[in-house]
Amino acid sequence: MTSAEMFEAFSDEWGGGGGKRGGQAAWALMLEWRRWLMTQVMCHTPSYKRELLHFVHTNIITHTYRPHTGLRGTFVYYSRSTKMKLIHESALCLLRLLLLVELFARSSAHPGQNFSLCSVFGPMIHQVDKLINSSKRLHGLTEDDLKHFEGMDHKLESLPHIRHTAVHFSSLKVNESLSLLYGYTESFKLHVGWLKTVRENFSLPFQSDEGAINHLSHLSNLINTSLHQIKEDVPLLPSSSPFPDVPTAFDATRLSVEISEQLKVFCRWSKRVLLLFRRRSGCGRH
Repeated sequence: MTSAEMFEAFSDEWGGGGGKRGGQAAWALMLEWRRWLMTQVMCHTPSYKRELLHFVHTNIITHTYRPHTGLRGTFVYYSRSTKMKLIHESALCLLRLLLLVELFARSSAHPGQNFSLCSVFGPMIHQVDKLINSSKRLHGLTEDDLKHFEGMDHKLESLPHIRHTAVHFSSLKVNESLSLLYGYTESFKLHVGWLKTVRENFSLPFQSDEGAINHLSHLSNLINTSLHQIKEDVPLLPSSSPFPDVPTAFDATRLSVEISEQLKVFCRWSKRVLLLFRRRSGCGRH
């Protein structure tokens, strides 16, 4: 397929009003056209030479129409300076055309791309990494101490139940996932804030709680910003949850272990989701 044929096919697809399928077909044709142009500009292949001759034949006003074999013969007997001028001018035209395609590719809305979110994916992932470290220190216990809490029943039914199966990840959508991520973040912030109050009441260390609350707040603000950027409503959340009574310091420590484990699950899920959407959106690493 020549450059003219590719451009004509692309124009038909893009301007034909084919809906989502037509837009995707036009996008695929445009990418194919861009690859073809780059090949022609960078590589002096026989195809390049043929297309260049065709370009000269159809775009130089003073050129007289002749059969393709005659054009080739005429071109061969041009002077060296004339041939170089024609090649130089044609190559410049191809380069300009390539630049126009690149500009169009960057400005067009591809169905799977969310360029406006590229600036927040990196900071969100960074906050999740910090939150992972905070979640590991939330209970303040050593590995040996943690063994005493293995197998204990979970008491906090109000904690988010996060689905992280392969089927679930394959069906994720940006707007729904960001809303879900925002709800999970706010829920954990509420639980860690409650845990901090409980630990204060029993004179237990709570510095790790403050660190986790800080990272959750930053993450929540970033998600809020991203929802506004894609014009999605920020979910309304309950102001409080039904927390259980905590009669002893041991119960407070047990609950800190439970929240810590669930927070780590949340962090792993969040990072996987954010990396997935950053890759789908075509964002570079920031």
